[in-house]
Amino acid sequence: MNRHSLATSLAVLYIFIATGAKAENPAIDTAPKLYSFDIFSLLSFGLTITALLISFFMAWLSWQFYTKSVEASEKTHETVTKIEALVGGVQSSISEIINRAITHWVEGKESSDLGEANQDVMSKLEEIEEALKAGNGSDQSEVLRDIKDLRAQVETLSRKSREMQIKTIFPK
Repeated sequence: MNRHSLATSLAVLYIFIATGAKAENPAIDTAPKLYSFDIFSLLSFGLTITALLISFFMAWLSWQFYTKSVEASEKTHETVTKIEALVGGVQSSISEIINRAITHWVEGKESSDLGEANQDVMSKLEEIEEALKAGNGSDQSEVLRDIKDLRAQVETLSRKSREMQIKTIFPK
């Protein structure tokens, strides 16, 4: 046999085996079938199992990342809420300090002198008013009206003086 006929015989034999052609020998038909794996089939099977295991691990890992990120998000939200509460408390404390400072500056020594002078003027006006009421005169009602107008003007002047002092400290 030459090389060409040997190659042809082997190719025909391979085709019969690959297509599952039955042999004429009944002893071969009853023999148990033996499957064989080549190296590439074994490698492919191993890689498939490895890929399956890795995909399960990645699913578990992504779930762990999800749960940790939810916990971190909740903790961050709680921290932000606490910080907002603290900032609000600080703002109210600062507002109270500013109000106290303004009151101290406005109602300091100079302002208390102004307040005392205002009270002195009011008490003098009351004394004059009482004296006029006690005495009888034709111009008594006119003087009482003038004293009442003067008292209203002093109160307005005192209020506007305080407002101007506050505006000089805080222009806005």
